[in-house]
Amino acid sequence: MNVTLKTIASERALLGIDQGGLAKLIGVSRATVSGWELGTSEPGGESIRRMTRVFGCSADYLLGLSADRRQPPLLQAEGAPQSKDRE
Repeated sequence: MNVTLKTIASERALLGIDQGGLAKLIGVSRATVSGWELGTSEPGGESIRRMTRVFGCSADYLLGLSADRRQPPLLQAEGAPQSKDRE
């Protein structure tokens, strides 16, 4: 499995959440998220599934297999307009 390291950090930044915030949303520790972003460990299937829900992207996008996100994010970045179907 080859999760693109920059993707996790950049998706977090788009939502305006830190490593601890992502960790809480997907049920892992902040140190675990840090390890993924540093490349010292890789997320398992369940963590990838949870991140796709939080980030609103496909697993293929998160894994670097596609450049197409295909889903709106579960959370909106601060100040971003809310999607009508998420209200």
